[in-house]
Amino acid sequence: MALGWLAPHAEPGVRSVFRPPPGRRTVARRKSASYCAIVCTMDPNPFHFGSPVTGDRFGGRILELSTVLSCMANHINLVVLSPRRYGKTSLLEQAESVLRERQPLPAILHVNVLRCADLSELATKLVGQLYQVPGGTWRRAQTAVSEFVRRIRVHPTVTADLVTGLPVFAFAPQLTESDGSGIVEDVYGVLADLAKKRPAVLVLDEFQDVMEYAPRLPLLLKGLSDSYPDVSLVVAGSRHHLMEKLILTRESPLFGMAQKLALGPMPDEEMVPYLQERASRHGKKRMSAIVARKIIEIAGPTPNDIQHLAREAYDVAVDVIDMASVDTAVGRIIASQAQLFDVQVGSLTSGQQRVLRALARGSSTSLYSSAFAKSVGLAGQQSVRRAIERLEMNELITRTRSDWHVVDPFLARWLCAEGG
Repeated sequence: MALGWLAPHAEPGVRSVFRPPPGRRTVARRKSASYCAIVCTMDPNPFHFGSPVTGDRFGGRILELSTVLSCMANHINLVVLSPRRYGKTSLLEQAESVLRERQPLPAILHVNVLRCADLSELATKLVGQLYQVPGGTWRRAQTAVSEFVRRIRVHPTVTADLVTGLPVFAFAPQLTESDGSGIVEDVYGVLADLAKKRPAVLVLDEFQDVMEYAPRLPLLLKGLSDSYPDVSLVVAGSRHHLMEKLILTRESPLFGMAQKLALGPMPDEEMVPYLQERASRHGKKRMSAIVARKIIEIAGPTPNDIQHLAREAYDVAVDVIDMASVDTAVGRIIASQAQLFDVQVGSLTSGQQRVLRALARGSSTSLYSSAFAKSVGLAGQQSVRRAIERLEMNELITRTRSDWHVVDPFLARWLCAEGG
C-alpha cells in the first residue's frame, strides 16, 4: 500500500491520509515533508492537566501528602477540602500509590461519588473494588465469588468480564436507600475485618454529591466510623457550601469525626522549581524562574490551570520558554475556549453577567454595598447575593480568604477583552 500524505489541516501529531491532484503532487510532497518534520521532531510535552496525576508528574504538597499518608496508615478519618482543580484527587491517589508500595498491602476502596449516577452505581463500585482488595479470604476459596457474595446482604448479579475473566458485579437500578445503606454497611464491615492485618481505607471523593441520591448516607457513615474505628474513612469535596452542611458546622452529620485538611494554592517556592524541572529534565526546553512565576501569576492559583498554560507555552516554544511563548499560549487557550465561554456566560441572566464581569475586572467596590449593586445595574444587596449564589453554584466563581474571584483565569481574561 502506498505511503499516505500528512494533510495540511491535520493537528500536530495526527497523520491523515489523502491523495493530491496529479498536477499538484510536487507541491504537496514538499508541504507534507515539512509537516512530517514537525511531527517527527515534536518533543513529548512534560506538562499534564485535566485529570489526576501521580508518580513523577505529581509535585509539591509534601506536608499534605505526609498528612494523608499518616491518616490512611493509622486508622484516622480525614476530610480533604479544596476548590475544584486544586489537585485534591491527585493528592489522594498519590497517597494511595505510596501506601500500596508498603507491606502489608493495604485494602483501599476509592470511589468518585460525582461519577455515580445513583445509589446503585455507588454500591456496584464499592462491591466491585472490595472483591479485588488484597487479603480477602474469599479469594482462597474454590468458589470465590459465591464466598464473597455471601458477605453482602443484597446479592448482586454477577457476570464475567470478556477480556479479563474477572467477575463484574451489578445491582438493580431501582435499589432502595435502605438496601443501599445495607450494602455500604456490609462493605464497611468487611474492610474492618481486613483492617486487623493491614491498613483499610475507604475514600469517597466529591462526597458532597452523595446528597443527590442518598441524603441519609452521611449519618450512616458516622455510625459506621464509630463502630469500626480501624477503618480510615477519607471524604473529600470541592463545593465548600455543601461540604459545610455535611461536615463543618455543629449541626452537620459528620461534624467532629475527622481530621481536616484544606488545600490552598501551591506555594511559589514549590511550583516554580516544579515547572522548571518538568520543562528541562522531563522535557527538552529551558524555562527561567521569572517565566515560571509569570505563568503562575497569569494562570494561578489553580494548579490545573497553571499546568494548562505551561503545557501550551511548551508547545509554542522552540528551545526556550520565554515571555513571548507565554503570551502566545494565553491567546491560543482563550481562542480555543471562546465558544465554550460564550455558552457558559450566555446561560446567565444579564445581571449575573454584569456581576461576573465586575469580578473578572477585580472590582474594588465592596460586593454587597449599594455602590456595587448600582455599578452592575441591580436593585440592591439581595439581588447581588442571588447572583453570587447562582454563579457559585455554576462553579464560575469561588471565594478565597480575600474575596470572590472568577474560577477560570482564561474566562476572566476573555470577559475583560473586547467582545467578552
